[in-house]
Amino acid sequence: DNDRFIVSWQGEGDPADPHNWPKARKVYVSIMIFYQTAAVYIGSSVYAASIPQIMEVYDVSSTKALLGLSLFVLGYGVGPLFISPFADMPQIGRNTLYSFSLLMFTVLQIPFTVVDGTYSAMMFCRFFAGFFASPALSIGVNSFVDMYSGELLPYLVLLWAGAAVLGPTLGPVIISYAVMNLSWRWPFYFLTVSGGIGFILMLFTTPETYGEYWLLNRAKRIRKESGDDRYMTAWEHNREGFSLKTKLYETFILPARASFEPIMIYTNLFLGFTYGLFYLWFESFPLVYGGIYHFNQGIQGIMFIALGIGSVTGFSLYYLCLKYYISPRVNNEGPEVYFKAMVLPTLAIPIGLFIFGWTARSDIPWIAPTIGAAIYPVGVLFVFQPIIGYIGRVYYSNLSAVMISNCVWRSCIAAAFPLFGSGTFHNLGIGRGSSMLAGISIAMTLIGSLLIKYSGHLRRASKMA
Repeated sequence: DNDRFIVSWQGEGDPADPHNWPKARKVYVSIMIFYQTAAVYIGSSVYAASIPQIMEVYDVSSTKALLGLSLFVLGYGVGPLFISPFADMPQIGRNTLYSFSLLMFTVLQIPFTVVDGTYSAMMFCRFFAGFFASPALSIGVNSFVDMYSGELLPYLVLLWAGAAVLGPTLGPVIISYAVMNLSWRWPFYFLTVSGGIGFILMLFTTPETYGEYWLLNRAKRIRKESGDDRYMTAWEHNREGFSLKTKLYETFILPARASFEPIMIYTNLFLGFTYGLFYLWFESFPLVYGGIYHFNQGIQGIMFIALGIGSVTGFSLYYLCLKYYISPRVNNEGPEVYFKAMVLPTLAIPIGLFIFGWTARSDIPWIAPTIGAAIYPVGVLFVFQPIIGYIGRVYYSNLSAVMISNCVWRSCIAAAFPLFGSGTFHNLGIGRGSSMLAGISIAMTLIGSLLIKYSGHLRRASKMA
């Protein structure tokens, strides 16, 4: 453009480009992203440890007490619609959003570390804690893309997803004994400290990863030094004449359109169902280990280690699958290889549910349902990772829209599960309730097997793929 001078990187080795940062800096930033992701996901589950005491303090039913878990999940599901678009604005960048989200997440815990407040106030704070924490969960992948490329990127995303899955399983393990022996406020103490540490480290020690942020600062410096306003970044040039209407279209209309893509309907429903099942354990564990085996609250929390072990096992198996099965085939066989990798391991979900449901009896040792609980997360990893890998490849040109769509639908569906879980297990029993959920899981897996054959036709017919 004769009227503009585009400010860009000074060659491929420009040290200001986050892709060229020293390895140690990249590793530190990656650890911070893992940390905040795990801290926020722990925030969803750690609350569950105090549910019996919350029922007493506020004189509410178990369903109303569980609403605090559901509202947090709902909050970080709808939050990306309103907050995540700011992450792609170089005037703001990723880390400003991370720091702000961790600050608000921490502040919203503090009231319940000192006063009881009201039930409504707690539900308000739980929803907005999840809402403001959502950037930690929705734009983490963006930060990895800012720094890494090529073959290493999928493995970093796998590690990040591992933190997301492992986080909720750690909450009850960490805090249950403190709640039982000290105070129901301990989840809020814990989240205040972990969120506060994350905020301080992110604000003062973690560099911004968004390359456009650094280019914009470079362009501003050149304009100031030269007095010539024609120097600008490609982002600024492309944004000339960019209207609010266009931004609203990208933020709300595109994700809505993506939600009605045939493949996205399936992936959103399956991820939402799987995600919801994960939070249903926080209702079923007390029924089994408290009601049937008469374990105290502290030991009930320790039993969540089974989910953690299953998560680590699933993570390890998917790493091997990605390295030796998916990566060597995806370029030749197309993205459908992700569905091929998904179908058989996903059966770990119904197998785990059947074992858990039908062995949870007083005449069968507690280890039997615990084995079922440990098998289940293997299937979860093989639902999440292949689906995210698939939509990342197929909808790359509209990735932000499909990821927002997926996050909103997944979290909205999952938020409902803890609320009807109690009624399901009380009305049907642990065995039949688990069997019903296992049957739905098998049906979703069968649909996935059909997509191995037909998703190619669907994505070629799509206007967003």
